Amino acid sequence: MGSRRKVIFVKQILLRSDPFSFLRHRKTAFTLIELLLVIVLMAIFAGVALPNLPKQISAIQIEQTAKNMSYLMRYVQSLAVVHQREYRFCFSSDHLKYWIEEGPAETSGVPQASSDKDDRFQKIKGEKGKIFSVPSGIAADIENDVIGFYPDGSIDRIRIVLQNKDQKKIIISSQERRGQVDVFSPAE
Repeated sequence: MGSRRKVIFVKQILLRSDPFSFLRHRKTAFTLIELLLVIVLMAIFAGVALPNLPKQISAIQIEQTAKNMSYLMRYVQSLAVVHQREYRFCFSSDHLKYWIEEGPAETSGVPQASSDKDDRFQKIKGEKGKIFSVPSGIAADIENDVIGFYPDGSIDRIRIVLQNKDQKKIIISSQERRGQVDVFSPAE
């Protein structure tokens, strides 16, 4: 008698327009196994990605510092040309802070070597006149603490080497092209 019930059940299913509708009436929720599988996969992906996170943050930080410095240097160069006065990009003695100073308006337009102790220069006012900081974990190596920007668009020839604790280096330089500030990574 049990096999007869099975036959009748199968006939009823086959006579329906959708013979698999009994499978679709299941509740639409995730099972515990499915949820656990997703959690395990997410933990595996996090375990692979997290060890590289500090290196990525450090690399982004040094790149952003180089972009900010080079942008500010180009800005100072344009100020010198537009206002027809000498400007300086100054570093603290430990090279962890930097700022912009402007010279008097009556410059001759002839580039002269800037000295660290020149009282003619004053910090500029406004948002760009603040003291900027090099982020911790990044060292700036520069030969001279003062970079001169002149009314004719010329710049003192400089090379700033930024290096993070992972030994990644980025160079900001005005030595390669006259009057240009270039940013590049040295070939290793």
